[in-house]
Amino acid sequence: MSQHSYLNIEIKKLKPWEVFDFFEGPRFYSCKNQTGQIYLVHWVDEINYCDVWLYSKVSFEKYCALKNKKIDIRSCFENPEEGFSYLVSVASCNEFNINLIKPEEYDSEWLPDDGEFLDYDTPSTSLPTKIVDVQEAAVANSRQVLDLAFSKKHQTYEIASETLGKILTSVQNFIYSSACPNDLDVRRVPEHVKDENMLMVSGLFASSFGVRLQSKNSDLFSGSHQNNNLQRFMELLATTEESDQVLKEVKNYNLLSRARYKAVLQELVTAELSVKAEWSDPYGNSKISRISYHQIKESLRKLEEGESSNTQIVKYKDIKLVGVDIENDFFAVVKNDGELLKGKLDKSLESYQFNVPSIINVKIEETCKINPVTDKEKWSYKLIEIN
Repeated sequence: MSQHSYLNIEIKKLKPWEVFDFFEGPRFYSCKNQTGQIYLVHWVDEINYCDVWLYSKVSFEKYCALKNKKIDIRSCFENPEEGFSYLVSVASCNEFNINLIKPEEYDSEWLPDDGEFLDYDTPSTSLPTKIVDVQEAAVANSRQVLDLAFSKKHQTYEIASETLGKILTSVQNFIYSSACPNDLDVRRVPEHVKDENMLMVSGLFASSFGVRLQSKNSDLFSGSHQNNNLQRFMELLATTEESDQVLKEVKNYNLLSRARYKAVLQELVTAELSVKAEWSDPYGNSKISRISYHQIKESLRKLEEGESSNTQIVKYKDIKLVGVDIENDFFAVVKNDGELLKGKLDKSLESYQFNVPSIINVKIEETCKINPVTDKEKWSYKLIEIN
């Protein structure tokens, strides 16, 4: 079969897929052949009693860009995938003629003006459809599965790489710290805890922009520490739907986790995102939470207004006082594990008679905040009582 005969059969079998302009029939539309190749088809003129059409092959990525108004209509046809398009003259349903044509041979009147975009309200995406749900994936892989779907008011099926990176990093950092016991005075998460609670990106899916995360390690026992940690995370997300409850719930976490959860919410607010979270384990347990941008913003406001979400008061026994400067409002102590804490003195201790060095029992107010520039935790300390 000659190439010309093949093209005749190919064009003849094409049928409209999505119609973008209709006037006494489709005037600008897309088609697919049997193998999924997409053609853009645009009526350009009537010449010698024949309707003349421009057929141009496009990749799925370019087709999505056209529908999402990332590129204009003229650009699609003036930059064809193969370097040329097909000029099809139709005399009747069974009579048509096909010629290859390069963009420089187009008549300038054939296509819309530069900068004219597709007027189409249904966006498109090259992200794959989620075929396997979280429960099925969790059972199949014997792992925890967490799907996070981020969306804006106007869905684009895209997200800035920097934004996605910051969100996933903040979520992972929270999961690390929340795995530590609430009564543990944690400033640095132990490496073995990180390894046990590491999440791996295993796929992307279309849901505006969806990311599938799975636990690094298999979960062989129901009710494992890793399992409980992710369940608690989903419960905390659920309270974020009700901003009045989130402050109460976050108090159940250690101070590092409180600061890190606020960092998660801050990243979502900065990006103006809503989020849908779906979690499942291999044993049939699952949870779903949907939080709008406005709910996230309000919950963040509640946490920022509540001082207890930033601070905790810790009692230390037999701690070593190694430095005091009343005039400069300064103290320094060494904990039993050798860690040095430095900070400010409470006003009530200005007249206290300090002995340096000495072993004392103290109460220290500790504050943990995320530095907005470095995204690192910033700890501060105030010595408020000596026994």
